[in-house]
Amino acid sequence: MVITILRWMAVLPGAILFVFISNFPIHWIVVLQEYIPDKIITFDNPAQLEYLLYAFFNPFILIMSATFIAPSKKFWVGLLFIVLSLILALVGLVYSKQNNLATYSAPEITLLLNIAGYTVGCIYIYNKYWSSKMQATMDEEAGERGRFLGCEIRDRYRQADYTKAIELDRTLAQGSFNRGFAYGKKGE
Repeated sequence: MVITILRWMAVLPGAILFVFISNFPIHWIVVLQEYIPDKIITFDNPAQLEYLLYAFFNPFILIMSATFIAPSKKFWVGLLFIVLSLILALVGLVYSKQNNLATYSAPEITLLLNIAGYTVGCIYIYNKYWSSKMQATMDEEAGERGRFLGCEIRDRYRQADYTKAIELDRTLAQGSFNRGFAYGKKGE
């Protein structure tokens, strides 16, 4: 219980810490790129490339680390971080436009890269936490329903009431399957 509470308390600070730690490799990649003779991307100012990379990777890493740290409800924590950080990005865009602070690159490009980072983060949390959970729930429900219907269909088949079995499971009446083939018996 105490560990769970401490993990919930560590979600925001831990996610921000992960973002700061992830900025170091991005910075060093940009610095090392300046010393490569055949540059892939050329920028007049290397800081401009660095800021654009930060704009894409920071939201993704923020979402990924917050969902990793959270003890439960990981999908909803990720969505909360997406909404909150997108609001902060929009407020920052308006503030930088009003005060002419955008000297390194166009703030619209930065916002688009932020949205791309949020999109990748949203896809990540959906694939990792929501779709697998929904698939497990659907599999569990289908298993329970299949066990129930399977027993009832088998019992009806044993009673030789083919019409009721077909009403319960329409696949018995379709295709090349005869009524008994599905249960390992010879049909009519």
